[in-house]
Amino acid sequence: MVLAAICQQPDGPLPSVVRGLALAWIVQNVILVAGVFMRLKLYVDAYLLTQDRVYGGRLSLPVLAGYGFLVLRVLNRIGLLDLFRLNMARYASFLSDSVLRRAGWVAASNVDTG
Repeated sequence: MVLAAICQQPDGPLPSVVRGLALAWIVQNVILVAGVFMRLKLYVDAYLLTQDRVYGGRLSLPVLAGYGFLVLRVLNRIGLLDLFRLNMARYASFLSDSVLRRAGWVAASNVDTG
């Protein structure tokens, strides 16, 4: 949110140095999220799938989407209000996720691969 507020410049386009630093920070965080996915994959390969591992992967996907939206904001492709709306849609996906039968899916996946 701080980065989105910094990018809200009323005087015109964002200075290229600030834009470059913002994009570098976003890339760094995307690499960290990629590390989370790699670690989850290694754990699933070694110890099978659990509900906690599914939750970890599921929670990382909206984070990646949020960084994608933030890139659009930094590049001045979308406005701050649009960024807010996209993030609200992303949060709404969590509500729809609560109705999934994750335990049955995890058990079936482990039986198929085990």
